[in-house]
Amino acid sequence: MPEVEIVYSGSCPLCGGDVTASRLLSGMPCEAHAEFHKPDVEGVFRTLGLSPNPQQVRWARLFLHGVSFIMVGPPGVGKTQAGLAFSLHVLSRGRKPLVIEPPDLVEEVRARFGGLEVCPPSELPEGRFDLIFADEVDLGRETVRQRVLERLGEGGQLIISSPIPLGRKRWVKALNLHESPHVQERSALIVVESPTKARVISGFFGKASVGRVEGVPFYTVSSPFGLLRVMATGGHFYELDIDRETFGAKLGNGLTVYFRPTRSVIGALRRLSLETDEVYVATDPDAEGEKIAWDVRAVVTPFNPNVKRITYHEVTKRAITEAFSNPGDFDPNLLHAQLLRRVEDAWIGLPLSLEVQRAFGIKVLSAGRVQTPVLGWVIERFESNRRDRVELLSLTLENGFRLVFKAPRGTFQAVMESGWVEVAGVSEEVREVNPPPPHNTSSLLIEAAAFGIPSDEAMRLAQDLFERGFITYHRTDATTVSALGMHLAKEFLARKGMENLSKPRPWTSEGAHECIRPTRGMDAEEVGQEVEKGNLPPLSRRHLFLYGLIFNRFMASQMKAARVRYQDVKFVAGGTEVEVRLPIEVLERGFFEILPLKLSEFRFSPGRYRVAEFSKRVVGREPLYTEGDLVRLMRERGIGRPSTYALTIRKLRERGYVFRLGTGALVSTKLGKEVHSYLQERYSGLVSEERTKLLYQKMDEVERGEAKVGQVIEELRRELLGLQVKERNFST
Repeated sequence: MPEVEIVYSGSCPLCGGDVTASRLLSGMPCEAHAEFHKPDVEGVFRTLGLSPNPQQVRWARLFLHGVSFIMVGPPGVGKTQAGLAFSLHVLSRGRKPLVIEPPDLVEEVRARFGGLEVCPPSELPEGRFDLIFADEVDLGRETVRQRVLERLGEGGQLIISSPIPLGRKRWVKALNLHESPHVQERSALIVVESPTKARVISGFFGKASVGRVEGVPFYTVSSPFGLLRVMATGGHFYELDIDRETFGAKLGNGLTVYFRPTRSVIGALRRLSLETDEVYVATDPDAEGEKIAWDVRAVVTPFNPNVKRITYHEVTKRAITEAFSNPGDFDPNLLHAQLLRRVEDAWIGLPLSLEVQRAFGIKVLSAGRVQTPVLGWVIERFESNRRDRVELLSLTLENGFRLVFKAPRGTFQAVMESGWVEVAGVSEEVREVNPPPPHNTSSLLIEAAAFGIPSDEAMRLAQDLFERGFITYHRTDATTVSALGMHLAKEFLARKGMENLSKPRPWTSEGAHECIRPTRGMDAEEVGQEVEKGNLPPLSRRHLFLYGLIFNRFMASQMKAARVRYQDVKFVAGGTEVEVRLPIEVLERGFFEILPLKLSEFRFSPGRYRVAEFSKRVVGREPLYTEGDLVRLMRERGIGRPSTYALTIRKLRERGYVFRLGTGALVSTKLGKEVHSYLQERYSGLVSEERTKLLYQKMDEVERGEAKVGQVIEELRRELLGLQVKERNFST
């Protein structure tokens, strides 16, 4: 048994039963079919002594997998040869085929293939047949069609050849006949997750036609690589089957994980794969995308073993073309890391969620390794904010400068009584200011939150920008800039007359991904103009705003440092010292040409300044956390991932554990405090920040191939032995 085995329920290609990934990847059905022999495409044509052309091979795959279909193509492409080869193959297996030919060809075919039953449509024999091949015979008349169908045995196949497409005919749709046109060029199927991504990729190569197979849409377009069909799975189409074993997983001689299908795309994947020479799985280049890729590979391989993996970090024609020309390998380590996360979510999050639902009588409550510590941060800061109060003073001086600072209680009264603020010291300094690195997921969410964009909305907007080809992959901890990215920035700066400010920087960081950057040298204003003209995919104002944050930050990261003169001022107000640094002059603009610095109009010299206006509020010494703060803490403390930052915060809001004030600050609710307290009292070892960080480190080790997923899950099982949940017993 392999170290890790996936069991797919309802996915055996023959009986629809449970089947392991290892059998599917070997082209085999489930173990119930001990006498199964792999389809021999070449063997189908051996009786005729024929070496099949590529399209005949595709038709043979459809035939061998029991599909009823129409072979469409002009004379001479091999339709009749294929149909006769299929009929002889059925006959050789001791089953009954029937060949229906036009009257003028019946005797010729009978003479060549004496063992076959051949007739014109007007002289159909009685009986039931396992295969009926209608060779360019008009089945449009209902009486003829009905007589043919009456002779088709249960589970039998109907294969028709036609020189013209018939797919629009009502009777073809009624019979659910699949139309398979002759394709002379190479044929490939590209599988992605998102319908938007499928539409954009197909559009790179011309105007694509839209078809449907088993209710699932797909795009067809000619390209330099041949005929491409592009379809989307709609995301994950298998989910952990928590009703099997211990919430979907079992430890024994290795790890077994159980998955059940959740989307009706498996039939479409298999049907389209039969008609293509190669299948390219082009899902996202992270652990979630890799899990989808392995699922596609597993369900498709018995139907077409030529399955390849391609990855890319931007949805552009150049990137897709390059990936298509250089396919890579499926990554078992990424798969195992995703399996670990799924099992961990089920073994920790689900039992704890059931526990708090029972304890509080609310069905929508949840808990988890990351969710619970993050909730604890919000509660701790909220309590600290309420407990440790100070004065927030806003003093407008006689020169119009507004001094805002926190101070101990009583400071405001002292300032009011004196009426003055003293400038006790002034100094000036010229400093070099380096640009910030380009955005990764956490920094983008932090900046978006500063502009009032919630983290889940920011991730949705970024997902749209990525899938529509405007930015590189948006789930990344990296700040690395590729050579292509540096070149793009250099060209843009030159076009804007700022080539003298260009300073390419790679910003190298750990990880295989690149930073989040634009895919074209166009700022937000230029992109908006092209969108309005219809030259680029549609974007909303919110999309353009987020794109602007990404674009400006990236371009600034590729520019020279700035030199700024600062005035450092020490104020004394009511006995409290306040130090303020004021930028007063830009000596060399550098990256401030893209990210402008607001200069202070004020200059100070030592002395007293009259306070013209006073105001105060009593606030917490430490400010309440915002969503941006939580993202920063999750990244710094190592208990989250780019794909889960926004999801974690959204769950806290949706469960009613926290709510967001108009200022963006997060406040814990009574329910949030009670749930957190309940979990800490009973399961602190499971939901502590330290233990969660350790688990994420283990996930990283599995992803890098430095740890075995089965061993990590065994450690997790031992940790859970004390967890009392009625639904499952973790001791087995």
